[in-house]
Amino acid sequence: MMKDGPAKVAKMKWRTKENKIDCGLYMMMHMEMYEGEIGLKWKTNILDEKNRHYAEQMKRMRMRYTAKILLHNANKNSKMMSDFAIKFDEQHNDKEEQEKMVEEAMIKKAKEEK
Repeated sequence: MMKDGPAKVAKMKWRTKENKIDCGLYMMMHMEMYEGEIGLKWKTNILDEKNRHYAEQMKRMRMRYTAKILLHNANKNSKMMSDFAIKFDEQHNDKEEQEKMVEEAMIKKAKEEK
């Protein structure tokens, strides 16, 4: 049986050493992009965590998946979230201000979770 066997960690080229908080993000990317390839041959376009653009890429991916979850029709609150996003955009039409507010909210939330 499976429960009696040892756990096997797949060797994937996008494994990280420093990033310990984005495991859910990586899992969603895995589910979305998997096409049967072995981990070392899998083309994900994920930057190496030492790349200077890595943090920005992760931030964009978090926002992308968050929007998908919040606005998906299976989410019972998607209409409320969509209305909130439209109202937020109307009240804060400066894109830089919006990004700053979202970034500050993300930082605040991360601190709360520690």
